[in-house]
Amino acid sequence: MASRRGRRRSVPAADRGVLTSRVVRILPGLAVALGACGGTAPASPLANTGATISLRFSELRLYIGPLLVEKLHRDGTIEMDVRARGWEPFGRIDANGAAFRADGQKLGDLASDGTFRLPTGEASSWKLVGEALVLEGGTDPEQRRTPIRLAIDAKGELRGFADPGPRYRFEGLTDAASRRAALFMYAIVLTGRY
Repeated sequence: MASRRGRRRSVPAADRGVLTSRVVRILPGLAVALGACGGTAPASPLANTGATISLRFSELRLYIGPLLVEKLHRDGTIEMDVRARGWEPFGRIDANGAAFRADGQKLGDLASDGTFRLPTGEASSWKLVGEALVLEGGTDPEQRRTPIRLAIDAKGELRGFADPGPRYRFEGLTDAASRRAALFMYAIVLTGRY
């Protein structure tokens, strides 16, 4: 994996097992959309159940444990570290709430209530609510859906998962708008991959 200076370093065997588990393969995409961005670009407002949602795009980095796995750039471009091939473009998001894969295929749009609408018009399984990403969760013993509410704390760490998996940490966050953009990116990667 590339370090901050661009050199390759080996990943300890214990970390390789964690990073290849099915749960961790799914969560990077989720973390990216949930991650936040910092910067000086003006935020664009989006209505959200009476409140204003704004997204701010800048240079954002998402780490899982010590490994840098995703980037969000000022222009909304998302890159992922594909271990065997290095950094590759995943897609892009814009301040109006539209999301696209790298090949230009539209993934959907963020509605004024924070719901992400797929090109078919149906709602995705996640929603931005204030500074949180709310996902449909698993089922409890009584088969009721339990939502998962993810947020980014003051240290840039993603909080809300019940299991003690690897730590997700965002760098480049400056404010609430950058945290929302990071959560949006995280959710988009999840939507685009699965």
